[in-house]
Amino acid sequence: MALFGSHGEELLTEFWAKVYNLPQDLDAIDRLCTDDFILSNPDGEVVGRAAFKEWARNFTSKIRDIRLKSLDMFSGADGTRVVSRWVVTGYNQGVLGSPPDDRP
Repeated sequence: MALFGSHGEELLTEFWAKVYNLPQDLDAIDRLCTDDFILSNPDGEVVGRAAFKEWARNFTSKIRDIRLKSLDMFSGADGTRVVSRWVVTGYNQGVLGSPPDDRP
């Protein structure tokens, strides 16, 4: 039995570690995301690697000492989709439009 359920889970684990956790490596996006990568969020869709790098840089700059921890992860039977439940911790520097108050 493999440690991970799929290659997709291995990639997502690396993605969380490199893109969101310190020391942040936004160049990992070039290796881990497809050209047509889409991030859907309340503000709309972020399309493509370059746009996602900018979004990730901005998002993580709003959380001092950011740390993303995956709580659960599983893939579909065919391995083409991966779902992860996670939590982000750090200190608020104005994330998601909130006033920067440096609160955890």
